[in-house]
Amino acid sequence: MQRRFRTMMVRTATLLTSVLAFASPVHAQTVTIINPLCPGSTCTFDVIFDRLTNYALLVLGPIAVIIILWVGFTYMTSGGSPERIKQAHRALLWAIVGIAIVLLAKGIYAIIKTVLGP
Repeated sequence: MQRRFRTMMVRTATLLTSVLAFASPVHAQTVTIINPLCPGSTCTFDVIFDRLTNYALLVLGPIAVIIILWVGFTYMTSGGSPERIKQAHRALLWAIVGIAIVLLAKGIYAIIKTVLGP
């Protein structure tokens, strides 16, 4: 058993050595990849963060309006059910928290950047 294992290890080492010793380099064509976050400009954290927050405002604005409309619909169709009214209040609270976070993101970043320095 041990002899068989040793033979297999020698064969594997020989095979790997021969493959790695005679490997030829590949001269492939280089490709320039354009960064979609900041094409034509240098990518700094400020640029990327600004673009991401602008995108978040663009996407989350309509989503927030839809959520608030859904909350209003839930509240109006609750039929006086305390459970459904509580569910609508919680959804409205979290929708407002989400909107506030998105709106304050740029301000919070500016404050942190000012405190920590450039």
